Parts: sequence; structure tokens; C-alpha cells
Amino acid sequence: MKSLRYQIPAFTWAIIIFLSSSIPGTSPLLKPFAGHDKIVHTIVYFSLAFLTHRALKYQSRFPSIARHAMLLSLLFAVLYGAADELHQLFVPSRSADIRDFMVDALGAVTCLLLLALAGLLRKRRSVRATPVP
Repeated sequence: MKSLRYQIPAFTWAIIIFLSSSIPGTSPLLKPFAGHDKIVHTIVYFSLAFLTHRALKYQSRFPSIARHAMLLSLLFAVLYGAADELHQLFVPSRSADIRDFMVDALGAVTCLLLLALAGLLRKRRSVRATPVP
């Protein structure tokens, strides 16, 4: 299946996020500067939104899902971030943090805004490139 090549990376990334947040506690040595973890959260959920959008957009079984890939990938990434924070309540030496959730959502929103902007620029270029009769 052609669409599996887009779905497998999104599914794999979601598993990596879950497994990473299942590791009890973190070493202070792994935090080179203040705010480091917020940057990591933003990048991780930016990537999740991108991979999810691509998986949904390029699947052909459900055309309405492909048409709404932007909104659905945003919902998925934000809900996954919330679920991940709740999951961390049950991991020793970890806790849920609303700020982590907020930067997770920020990463997803940033990705999807950039994708939307890129789509608008592509449309604009194709309109300009269309020859006038």
C-alpha cells in the first residue's frame, strides 16, 4: 500500500513519544540550559503534526479525512500531547506540566501554519504561471 509509507512514520513517532515519556525521571545532566525541554517538546510535536498531516493527507481510503487533514492532524497532536502529560502522572519521578502541553500545542500549530502558508504560496505561484489566453 502506497499510503503505508506515510502512515508508518507517524505511527512510529507517536510510539517513540510514548516510550520516551515512560522513562522515569530525567538526569539534570541532560538539560544543558534552562528551557531546553520546552524546545524539545516544540520540535517533537511539530514533527508529530507534520507526520500526521502527511499520513492523513496522502491516504486514499477516506477522501473526507484527506480533505480535513490539517484540522484532524492538529486535533490529534494536541490531544496526544494532553494524553502524554496525563500518562506522565503515572510514571515515577515524572509529572504532568501544563507548560509542556502548551508548547506541545504550539509546536503542532506552528507546523500546520507553515504548511498552510506553503500551500498558499504554491497556489499563488501556479496562478501566476498559468498562461493568459
